[in-house]
Order: sequence, then C-alpha cells, then structure tokens
Amino acid sequence: MTIEIESNKLCRDRQTINFNNSVLTLVGENGCGKSSILEAIFEKYIEDEEIRTICFTSGQNELFSRIFNKHKSKSKKYLKKEENLYITSFYFDYNWVRILIFFASILKSDGKVREFLVSKNYVDIHDEQDISSRLSFPFRIRKYYKNKIDFEIEQESKPDFDFNNKLLRKTYFHEIILKFIEVNGYHFDFGDPRYQTFVKKWLTLTYNNVFRIFTDKDINRIFSFWALATHTYEKNVDIEDCTLHFKNKLGFRQLSDGEYQLLSIYALIDLFDNENTVFLFDEIDSHLYYKNIEKLWSVLKNQIKGKVITTTHIADSLVQNCYESLTLVEKGKIIVENTAIDLLNRLNSLSNSTEYYFKIASKMPYIALVEDESDWIIFKELSKLKLGEDYQSSKIDKVTAIKCPSGFSNLAQKFGESRLKWMENFSKANNSFGTKAVFMICDRDELPISNISQSNGVSVTGVGKILKFDNNQKFAYLLSWKRKQIENYLLSHTMLNFYGKLADVDSELGASYQLMANEQMDIKPIQDLEIKSKVQALYIYNSQQSTASNPEGIDYNQLYLVLSHIPATEISADIVNMYNFIVSKIN
Repeated sequence: MTIEIESNKLCRDRQTINFNNSVLTLVGENGCGKSSILEAIFEKYIEDEEIRTICFTSGQNELFSRIFNKHKSKSKKYLKKEENLYITSFYFDYNWVRILIFFASILKSDGKVREFLVSKNYVDIHDEQDISSRLSFPFRIRKYYKNKIDFEIEQESKPDFDFNNKLLRKTYFHEIILKFIEVNGYHFDFGDPRYQTFVKKWLTLTYNNVFRIFTDKDINRIFSFWALATHTYEKNVDIEDCTLHFKNKLGFRQLSDGEYQLLSIYALIDLFDNENTVFLFDEIDSHLYYKNIEKLWSVLKNQIKGKVITTTHIADSLVQNCYESLTLVEKGKIIVENTAIDLLNRLNSLSNSTEYYFKIASKMPYIALVEDESDWIIFKELSKLKLGEDYQSSKIDKVTAIKCPSGFSNLAQKFGESRLKWMENFSKANNSFGTKAVFMICDRDELPISNISQSNGVSVTGVGKILKFDNNQKFAYLLSWKRKQIENYLLSHTMLNFYGKLADVDSELGASYQLMANEQMDIKPIQDLEIKSKVQALYIYNSQQSTASNPEGIDYNQLYLVLSHIPATEISADIVNMYNFIVSKIN
C-alpha cells in the first residue's frame, strides 16, 4: 500500500509513504509536524473509495473533528438504503470509546476486546454472546427533525408526488430511529401533530435487543448511524453522556487508564481492520504501563491485516518497534533516509536511561561503529566508485552507522577503547538481539600498521579484538584503516587539482612524495599525514550550520560532490579490503 499527501501545515512538498511492514511510527520533537502528517492523510483519504482511514486520538483534536464533521455534513447521502453506501472512514476520540468497546464485544466473539474482558472476568459469555455488557445513553428526537419528516409525509400524500425523490424517512438512519423507539417500548408517531418532540430518555442496548435494531450487523452502517446521530445541534445522542457497564455493575469509569487505552485500540482493530484500512493513531500510548505497551505493539506489529501510522514520544514504544518502522519527522516532512544517529539522539532526549539507546540499537541487523556519520558516507561512496558494478548495495545498505567517537594518541592507551566499551554496554543491556554482527571501524591514528592483519588488511590483531555477544553466537570485529584517518583516503590528485588544493597538500608531503594522477598512493607518507582539517575544509564551510545530529556542520551535498571527482584509479586498495571484509559477514 502507498499513501500520498500533497502538503500539510508545515510542509508544502508532496510526500509518498511506503510501508516496510504493518506499522510506521513517526518520531520527532514536539511541534515537528507528526500530527500534521496524520491530519493531511485523514483529510485526503476520508472520502477515498479504496482506502479506509480510521483515526483515533486519546485526547480531543479540533482539526480531526473539523475534517470529520465536514465529511458527516455531506454524508447523509450514504444512508440511502437503495444506494447501499455508508460512511467508511471515521474519527474517534475518548468520548467514543464506550460505544466502540460495546459493539466490539457484542459483534466480535473472537476479537481482542472480548478476549480481554473475559480474561479479566468483566463479562459472562453464554452461547458465544456477551450477556453482561450494557450501553446506556440519553436519546431524543428534536422538533427540527420531526418537522422534516412530517413535511415529507405531507408531500408524499399529494397526487403529483414524485416517488423517485430521495426521502429522509426512507433512509437507514430513520429506520434505526424508529427501531430505537419501538424496541425500547416507547410510542412516537411521525406525521401526528400531537407528537412534537421525543423528550430525552435513557435507552439501553444489550445482546438481547441490539440486533433487533441493527439487524444486518453491518459495522459501517452501525457507525454511520452513530456518527450522524451524534452530529451538530440536531443530534439525537449526547455521546459524552454514554455509559458502559459490565457484570456486577462494574462501570467503565472504574477501569484503569491503561485498560481504557488498550481496549480502545483493540475495539478499533476488531471492528475496522482489513487489508484496505489505514489506522491513524496519535500518541495512543500516552497512559500505558510498559507491560501494556508490549501488548499494544505486539498486536499492531503481528495481528492486523491493515496498516498503522502512529506517533509517539514514549521511549518504551520506540523500543517495541521494529527499527524499519521508525521514521523521523522534521518540519512536517518525513525523513525517508533515517540515520541511526538521529533516532538514537531522539531516544536520548526522551529518556535519561542508556538502556533504551542500546535496545533500539539491538534491532539493527548490522552495525558499524564509526567516528562520524561522514566516515561511513566516505567509505560507501569510495567503494561504489572503486568497485563499479561489483558494488553490492543490497548488502552494504543493511549496515547502520552509529557514531562512537574515540582517539588513540599513544601506545599506552587501549586501541578502540570507546568502541569496545560500547559493545560491553550493548551486550549487558539486551537479552535478545536482532543484530547479527558489529563492525568497530577505527581511524589508525598512532597504531602501528604492523598491528593490522596482513591477510585481510583491516582486522586489528591481538587478544580481545573479536568480541562475542548473544550467548557467544555473534561477533563484533575491531577493524582499522591503514591510513591515519578516513580523510586521508580523499588525497586524490585529480580531485585536489580540481579544487585548487593540490599544491597545498603536495607541500605537506615533500618533493619526494607528490600525489600522482591515476595512482592509489598507498605509501607511508600518505598513510601517516595529518591532513584532516585541510581536507574537511572542502565540505565544511560554516560551523554555525551545526545541529545535534551534525555537530561539525558538514555540507553533505558538497561532500558527495567532492567524492564524485575522485577517479577509481586513485582510490586506495584499503577501501576494497574493508568492503570485502564487511560484505563477507553479511547474509
């Protein structure tokens, strides 16, 4: 399924949403536009005939309400029985929960609501019927509605009446109004001037009478009726006054916030889930205990036929998501190419506990611990240029780069210490791992080249350089570049000449070791040269452009442009060695 939106309040760009699985979770700081995206989807698809949108917020959302009320105002056409068309997309807030739960338990004997209520001993079941749940509500017929029906009756009695006219009293809506009155034992005659209004009376629905009113058990028809019966000043029911009771007079209000929230989502899924449904859930986890958060996400990920787009600011919810489901939002725009750094930074802002950080990381199938995100970009782009058609993006793209700064200035220090410590914390924080391998990639700094494997050209030799995790079934590899830093691999004669920087670099190398065109230059002076700041000056223009996820202020578009000027013949064999090692460990 593909969802497209033209714009939202914060972003005027057209956006396309593709689902990797059943759930897409929007993540971002307050005011970033998560809810605006949901609103734009709801507004576009509320009248779509192929995709049904079911929107729910635990609080009241004025814009969702406005969109749905506008739709309802145009939707009485959906209640013409002969056309067999009804409202199919809905917005529900907390006021609707009692009605949703009642009909879910009554209609869906194998649903999640029924299962939950039975497990808590809140209802009794007889012949697969919920015989305990009772939905009560104040019901009335206003004079305005009575006058419209009376006028239709009067017109119909005239000899020139056109029976092809679509009459309100011939609709499904009016049919249900009459059944409400009849089934509850009241008498009210439309067309009789003695009856002006049906004064507010409390009616109750149970398994005994509900199907005498809603005879066809059609969920779209049922909720089309309720949507219109609770709409505007003409409404027949004040939805906020509805009550729901279970067995032993247990009131719905006596349930915990967590039970209320879980039952709300269960009811929506029981009633509306199918292959064409998109659920739009805005912070539905806000009142859930972490055990109930686990239950909620288990259902959303594994037990629905449709799709879910949801927002959250709860760290426990992020942990329960698949990594592929988490999507960042900035200024109303979905960031398609999520970076692990951004996601993990967002997680750190939600919780002071590093446990959540490592739990999210454990969902990433392959991890590369690098000095900076730009290091991974440089490696990937140089690999593409060097290998050409032999480059396997399908494998390398499975690796997620995570920033893990380090430094190694003398032999008294432990090489790769920060990455080894990261792995130790990673292993301690998790009981289960989606991660299959970790590549701890370090700048060589002052490490002697003799400490790097001669056979593969990247593995750091010595005890403890390959770590085991997940019950010793998986491995983390300590790796190093042969050059001092990743920036040394940008020492290309052709590229530096293009940018007018060749002479500057050659002056650093001395007359005996000048850069040469179409040469890899895998020689010691190039490997040992301290050149990082001069190379970075090609793509870092203004440190004031720095952000939390890009503290160096790197211009990534410029970085890609710089890399594009490096010919394959001037790219070191070290790049291929690192590529081959990583690819060999990826399934």
